[in-house]
Amino acid sequence: MRLSFGQLMSILLGVASCLFLVTLRLFINVSTSHTLLKPTVPILKGAGVGKTENVLRRLEEFEKFSRSENFLGPDHAALSRARTAAAGLRNLTDVDVQYYTIRINTWKRNAQLLTSIDHHAACEGVRQIQVVWSDPDGEPPEEVVRHGSGKVVVERHAVNSLNERFNVMSSPPTLGILSVDDDVLRPCAALDAGFFRWTRNPSRMVGYDPRVHVEKNGWWEYGARSVTFKLKEYSMILTRFTFVHLDYLKIYTDLLPRKIFDLIAKIFNCEDIAMTLLVSALTGGAPPILANAWAISTQVKLPHDNPISKANNHTDVRNFCMEAFSGALDLRSGAGRLRRERLVETNYSSP
Repeated sequence: MRLSFGQLMSILLGVASCLFLVTLRLFINVSTSHTLLKPTVPILKGAGVGKTENVLRRLEEFEKFSRSENFLGPDHAALSRARTAAAGLRNLTDVDVQYYTIRINTWKRNAQLLTSIDHHAACEGVRQIQVVWSDPDGEPPEEVVRHGSGKVVVERHAVNSLNERFNVMSSPPTLGILSVDDDVLRPCAALDAGFFRWTRNPSRMVGYDPRVHVEKNGWWEYGARSVTFKLKEYSMILTRFTFVHLDYLKIYTDLLPRKIFDLIAKIFNCEDIAMTLLVSALTGGAPPILANAWAISTQVKLPHDNPISKANNHTDVRNFCMEAFSGALDLRSGAGRLRRERLVETNYSSP
């Protein structure tokens, strides 16, 4: 049987991805460099409970305002300004269709950060790596500041807020931005697959972690991974690994409705929901685009001991954000209503 060129490439990419995963998992288990946390350390279900309770207290302070009609209703003035800005998205240049910039959001996980930088710096498509450093009490490691690749720029942010991951302080050399968390890796080929899909759709986000909104009794809730794959539909993506146009980061920072921006700053959560819904609101309710199924399935999570998604009441906070943000961004009715798309390729798993 003769194989086509496309079939051969699919097989080779699959083999390369498997080899990458095996090698990286071995590295995580045996490496002692950078004091990387080993996966033998259990992640306790109660980790971060105190922090979550603090978040909920702050959320309650804001709840009376945010539950009001003023918050839940569309912010037409802010949306009008954002739509005007989005209409002027810059066109991609020859450089922009070949290279992209990675922005790594990090917080007190230097081992994971350096591992991420070492890996991504080796990818040919990566022109620059911007580290979003928002820890006023700590200094970035010298290995990061003076990374041997010459690709790393450290942005020092005075404000400790999840909004800062989209606040660009150093002008990137490309319009294509890959927003990542410091504990998520994929092979270079998987990055390129998503990037080239994004270059054909630069006004949309292209991501690797599908999520879905669920409507219950007139309220909108956040559908986690298990719900998304059960329904086999999606309408959002997480920004822990997603391509987005640089201009959308400025629109988020400058023109996102302030009631959304302020809520995120208070509860330290939901900036990813805000970004994916904002772009959908600016593209007629269209959901983001997914990367290839094989690329999505190559994810490797670096271990750490305090994941926010494992904390108590995380889902309640996300549900609240989904309800509030979808209303403020006018995604609940009319021609701009947020649409759900089928997960056509369901033979993969995204942890």
